[in-house]
Amino acid sequence: MSGVIGRDSTQRKIVIDRREAKLILDRVRSAAALTQETGRGHSGSIVIGLTETSSFAAPVTGLLKRAAERWPRVDFGYFQGRTLELVSALVEGTIDLAFIRAPAPESAPLQWRPLFKDQTSVALPIAHPLAERPAISIAALIDQPLILPIGRSGPDTMRSRIAAGFAKLGREPRLIQETPNYMMAINLVAAGAGLSLVPTILSGIRNDAVAYRPLRSTPTLSSKIIIVTRGGDPSPIVQNVLAVAADRINWTSAA
Repeated sequence: MSGVIGRDSTQRKIVIDRREAKLILDRVRSAAALTQETGRGHSGSIVIGLTETSSFAAPVTGLLKRAAERWPRVDFGYFQGRTLELVSALVEGTIDLAFIRAPAPESAPLQWRPLFKDQTSVALPIAHPLAERPAISIAALIDQPLILPIGRSGPDTMRSRIAAGFAKLGREPRLIQETPNYMMAINLVAAGAGLSLVPTILSGIRNDAVAYRPLRSTPTLSSKIIIVTRGGDPSPIVQNVLAVAADRINWTSAA
């Protein structure tokens, strides 16, 4: 039998069949190739965090689709949570990257970049008189019953900016109900319980009972969806996803 002759630790001759030797070499080459792929971020795994609203955003889902198609050997996992939950998960290493609504918490060692701007719409029952208007001002919402999600506190959060818009008119929002998320707020609007202010990216939900009109305000009540990563994360997969985002998004216009 032809073969490759070697010696073990006791100096006894060992004969390895040539087919067996080829299998060993193939496995070594495969392992080396896999190591190279992993080093380039072409294989491995990543867990991506999404807030409720960012998971509905076409720029976000389009980016994720592009990345998954480009690197089919990467295992993409997803986790949905509120902004502060995702920030904690990033810091703890449970997730690798997150799409959240600005502002990014300054207390965490994170890096972020803007992805796109989202406007604000008024969600109201289809039969509501204000639904006949092409756009609705904050002044028109004075004394209207509002349903708003419980939001983060802080000077640049959506809730604080809504309050500031009413304060310019010397009034406060007539808040009749707080909800844990936008989905419940929109469903309560569909039930006729009141009106809500929601991200425009959600304006396709419950169109059977809810109308959406742009909110007219000065300054414009918009918010940024941002990509957040751990500061200095060397993961090539994370860097590849950021590169796809840079290819698809004009960072300047999103800033």
